[in-house]
Amino acid sequence: IYKEDLAYLRNAILPVHHLDMEYPVLAIYDPKVHKIESLSDLNGLIVAWYQEYRYDRFFPPHAIRYPSDDLNSAMRLLEAGRIAVVIDHIYNLHERDKKLFHTFQIAPELPLWLAFQNTNKGRQLIKTFDDKIVQLRKSGQLEKLFGQEYYRANFDRVYKKEDSHNEH
Repeated sequence: IYKEDLAYLRNAILPVHHLDMEYPVLAIYDPKVHKIESLSDLNGLIVAWYQEYRYDRFFPPHAIRYPSDDLNSAMRLLEAGRIAVVIDHIYNLHERDKKLFHTFQIAPELPLWLAFQNTNKGRQLIKTFDDKIVQLRKSGQLEKLFGQEYYRANFDRVYKKEDSHNEH
């Protein structure tokens, strides 16, 4: 989850360490029809997103919201000109869509967190997670697990601050 979503979960807590970094949230649009250079350009446009992700929190107040259960259907509606914008991440776009549409970033990369129940078991799991992820980073295993995504996940920057803090 995003840290900001913790309020929507009942009795949940987060560990100290994030799990990953989510790619930026993008407005995907047809450049032959619209020119999007700021968030306010979404005002008055029909904007679709996969409703489970709550990307509508990033929309300006006068964007016309069109929640969708299926990204592929939303992309076809965009192609047909039935909606103006789809909100999602670049990794969900097919190569064909990357060629047809332009993107505008509406939210930066954000850390992703595991959420645990605020119970004795949940607190034990958090301690285990936090301890193990630090061990995995120090041993180099975390980099092997994440492969090419390791550096984008920002682990070294976050954990090096922690390492230098612990050394003093």
